[in-house]
Amino acid sequence: MYSHINLDSQTIPDNPAAVYRRGDYLGINLVRQQEEPLPGVGSPASASKIRLYYGAEYLWGERDAFSTARGSVNGADQRMMLFLIAEK
Repeated sequence: MYSHINLDSQTIPDNPAAVYRRGDYLGINLVRQQEEPLPGVGSPASASKIRLYYGAEYLWGERDAFSTARGSVNGADQRMMLFLIAEK
């Protein structure tokens, strides 16, 4: 997924807070599911199975705001998450 916004905002004289100007957001995730027999449990035909879910997610974002008396409030950040879930 991807999101982009670009605004032509103006500051309000009585409010010293920065006004949001531009932002981008990107998110990518990959997930896989598979079933595997549990080793050493019964005959192959009646073997119990375990279901596995695993994957990764990556997030990135960036924002840009008009400068204020307190300085710039621009920034970027990123995050990655890995996961593994097993259920019987």
